[in-house]
Amino acid sequence: MRRHLRTLAAVVIAVPMLGLVIVLNGWLMVRSSRARLEGSLRLAGLGAPVQIARDREGVPTIEAASPQDASIALGFLHAQERFFQMDLLRRRGAGDLAALIGPAAVPVDERTRAHEIRRRTEEALRRLDAGERRCLEDYAAGVNAGLAALRVRPPEYLLLRQAPRPWQPVDSLAVMAAMAFTLQDADGLQESMLGVLRDALSPAAFAFVVPRGTSWDAALDGSTETAPGLPTADDFTAPEPAPPESAAQPEPHNPQASPRESLPGSNAWAVHGSRTGSGAALVADDMHLDLALPNVWYRAVIRWASPDGAPRRLAGVTLPGSPHLVTGSNGEIAWAFTNAQVDESDVIEIETDPARPGLYRTPGGWIPLEVRTEEIPVAGAGSLRAAFTNTVWGPLVDHGIRDGRLRAVRWIYHEPEAWHLRNTAIAGLSDVETTLKWAPGNAIPVQNLVVGDRAGNIGWTLVGSLPRRIGFDGRLPSSWSGGSRRWDGVKTASEHPFVLNPPEGILWTANQRVHGGPAYRDVGDGFPDTGARAGQIRDDLRALRAASPADMLGIQLDDRALFFDRWQHLLLTTLDRPAGTHGAAFDAIRPFVRDWGGRASPESVGFRLVLGFRSRVESRVMEPILQQCRSRCPEVFIPGSQFEQPLWTLLQERPAHFLNRRYPSWEALLESAAAEIAGAAIQSPGGPAAFTWGRRQPFQMRHPISQAVPALGRWLDLPVEELPGAPFGMPRIQGRNFGASERFAVSPGREAEGLFHMPGGQSGHVLSPHYAAGHTAWARGEPTPFLPGPARYRLVLHP
Repeated sequence: MRRHLRTLAAVVIAVPMLGLVIVLNGWLMVRSSRARLEGSLRLAGLGAPVQIARDREGVPTIEAASPQDASIALGFLHAQERFFQMDLLRRRGAGDLAALIGPAAVPVDERTRAHEIRRRTEEALRRLDAGERRCLEDYAAGVNAGLAALRVRPPEYLLLRQAPRPWQPVDSLAVMAAMAFTLQDADGLQESMLGVLRDALSPAAFAFVVPRGTSWDAALDGSTETAPGLPTADDFTAPEPAPPESAAQPEPHNPQASPRESLPGSNAWAVHGSRTGSGAALVADDMHLDLALPNVWYRAVIRWASPDGAPRRLAGVTLPGSPHLVTGSNGEIAWAFTNAQVDESDVIEIETDPARPGLYRTPGGWIPLEVRTEEIPVAGAGSLRAAFTNTVWGPLVDHGIRDGRLRAVRWIYHEPEAWHLRNTAIAGLSDVETTLKWAPGNAIPVQNLVVGDRAGNIGWTLVGSLPRRIGFDGRLPSSWSGGSRRWDGVKTASEHPFVLNPPEGILWTANQRVHGGPAYRDVGDGFPDTGARAGQIRDDLRALRAASPADMLGIQLDDRALFFDRWQHLLLTTLDRPAGTHGAAFDAIRPFVRDWGGRASPESVGFRLVLGFRSRVESRVMEPILQQCRSRCPEVFIPGSQFEQPLWTLLQERPAHFLNRRYPSWEALLESAAAEIAGAAIQSPGGPAAFTWGRRQPFQMRHPISQAVPALGRWLDLPVEELPGAPFGMPRIQGRNFGASERFAVSPGREAEGLFHMPGGQSGHVLSPHYAAGHTAWARGEPTPFLPGPARYRLVLHP
């Protein structure tokens, strides 16, 4: 008996000890996979030693003898700090995610592989000029050296029980494709929805519901779009409503008509030297993207000597997986991007013949649809065979439209010219005029480029490849079978619109319709933002005379709710109207609406009530319009963000034929929306006083692994925060997992005076001291320097 007790005691002691050993061993393995910060290493391929100095936040300054050595060193750093992120990006771009993370990624891979990105990137790599290809090769060599220098593979691969795959030069092109999928409508979904609306509504009703512009337009040239008039009852009469899905709708997560909470966008502007305190141009940028850990961007300063001995310096943000600086300054120019929201894809309606199944009509006659199959590897499940159907224009796409018609999509990245990289040249650009000529031929997802130089000049153009359309404007789906509608390659540099040194001395872009000239109109409607955000930035800039980086940061943090001001007045008017059974609820929220503060501040109850009221009114007004279209497409939505124009017109004119038949009057519709948001506030924990905007959209940066395994979130994710800003309608864009992926303001040649913010941190490793370094300043809006601070760590890479 005593022997059994001793054995039991030994087991009781041994089991926890074994668990402790396993945990300790795991912790040591994870710790051993951190980046090398100090000391020296040897790297094949270097022509001379490279010095890497990191500041206390882990921001590196690379000192190299040549741009080739700089590319190798940057690849080394990216792999050491961010390899898992890079791997996800290349796999997203090539359609290979499921091979790493399993069956959940198969639908994403299928949508990607329909565009044959791997084949296209391999062909593009062979066509690149020698300098650009050498840059990708040097970078890939650095990535693989950085990965090999880790004592243990990155911790994500330990969890997934996989080994990281070596980096190839072609993978950087796949990373570019991944960004294009994020920023563009590669499958033409929004255009297809526009086609559904066209087919279901009268021409007058269609033009009214999806205007090309709004009263909020803020184009650089002051141009506006004429708003279509209110359709008559003959053009549109609200149908009888479908049975309600539930008695009450929950507070919408989505404040706009589109299925996504926020659309990819950004703010960028430039101030001419005549309006700055220094005389140099001042450029500001904050690119809005989904935010996760690690952040999209990796900060870096890169220095080397040009062949003539002149020193070169790039400072700004890089994208792990790519060897180029994305935005920032080269000392002579500073540049910034916003997503252009132009039309990079077209939906083609395929003409078929029931008597000849499998054939479709082309300008050259009737030919068979091409069906190809691919094996998609799936981690833990072998592989699956997927079939894709192609036409001469592009792959077939299915958007859930029930009219029996086949549709294909033509995307700009189906054009060979769209892959023609010219990024290495930006290091040597020295003035705005030269930059405006360089930009159009560079193969990145189409962006508004805002640029300023040391002499004070500023300019805007579109950077990236644009389709040259023949015979149509590309706004709506159409047949290309007759040959009169087609693409003729991509536009030349001379066909891209541009603005150089505007009279006002300011340029602003915020995903709005930027210009009214023919060259801009010809690039097509890519569902731009309303212009409210852009107009607020424009007006803020107009008020400045000796602009400084601090002034730029103030505009980036502007959370004034000017766009929602009229909605606050409408809600107050609705609450003040005799409300019958809603009187007590309206009395409970009226003080909060009256004293709303006019800002998207986390503590504001009134802003949450106003935004919730607007969302509910919009859904009620939109319901009969969508109801008329749902027989054609059950999941139809109104694309873009221009519905504010018809929505407000209807609320002002209140025509009976547009009224949602669930309500006896427009006043009743408004009261219903107000009562619903009032009820949500009263029933929420803590009542109306606790019904704050911050609780409506708590922000948290999460690691991809914790999203799959929530139990790991306590170690991998940052704490939940309540931040100022809103998903749309103001300069400070902020959503639950969306917002400014960086902020900077800088004058070229005066980088030491610039400011910079970035959420998250430099490193993707949870045990790194730089995993979240700098995040607090971003969240609080505290000014921090554009350039790195004093060196805290030094690493030397030897040939």
